[in-house]
Amino acid sequence: MSTDSGPGTPGNNPDISGLTVVIAGLGLIGGSLGMALVAGRVVREVLGVDVKREIIDRAVARGAIHGGSTDISQVASQADILILATPVREIPRLARLAGPHLRPGSIVSDVGSTKSYLAVEVPGMLPETVTYIGGHPMAGSEKNGIEAAREDLLRGCAYVLCPAAGRGASHHAALGVMTRLVEAIGARPLVMDPEQHDVAVAVISHLPYMCALALAKVAMNAACNLPEIPGLIAGGFRDSTRIASRDPVVGSDICLTNPKHLDEVVDEFKLELQQLMNLVRAGDTEGLRQALGEIKAFRDSLAAPPLRVKGEF
Repeated sequence: MSTDSGPGTPGNNPDISGLTVVIAGLGLIGGSLGMALVAGRVVREVLGVDVKREIIDRAVARGAIHGGSTDISQVASQADILILATPVREIPRLARLAGPHLRPGSIVSDVGSTKSYLAVEVPGMLPETVTYIGGHPMAGSEKNGIEAAREDLLRGCAYVLCPAAGRGASHHAALGVMTRLVEAIGARPLVMDPEQHDVAVAVISHLPYMCALALAKVAMNAACNLPEIPGLIAGGFRDSTRIASRDPVVGSDICLTNPKHLDEVVDEFKLELQQLMNLVRAGDTEGLRQALGEIKAFRDSLAAPPLRVKGEF
């Protein structure tokens, strides 16, 4: 459905089968989203944008898109929904490049891991006739690129939607369209305020990433004096540091666009670690076991629905 009125029509179950979705950034998340849309025949057409023609060709071959371009201005005019799936700080630039070519009534979304930064930066890059709905599928991997994309990566995961300020009729309709798209790929839509989202992900995504980096760095330093360390590493260390293998461009953008909340939770983490170490230094067996037991009970509870979230933020 490529009309001047755009895809956003009020209703609890809007028809999105005739829409064209353009995904800019055909990496792990963008590629997986495209594969889910194509395989499920959710929309009429999925087009892709990436910096290299070979990535576009590979995305077509893998069933992530029907076609694409290396120039976002060449395909933005065809988009009913434009989804920006690049590192966070690249998203406003792409929105600015696409903006003049977008049709009135179209929707722009993204898959960025921070939302307050984008809620400020992106709307000003777009025409007033285009609606921005921030997005963040809560799934992922330490791997990256179109070869790591999977059709089922987003299935069952929470998918946060953050409407921008000025929630009039067009925002309500656009949110309905994005909610329907998320449901159609098997994910669970969750509407949140951008600030609330960033507080939450600082705790459950960005802090774990920083901890994984720090733990891997400690091991790297120790291996200089104990070369046996790499050969001794087993499941616990590998599990705890897996996300340290995230693309550094993606990782640095996440941290640099959520510094306030990340700083707060890092301070709290240091305090909690210090309190555990105080029990260790004091030889307080009972106190340490009690603390470990309480933490274990909370962690064990996360395995039960509805708290379980696939992948990491």
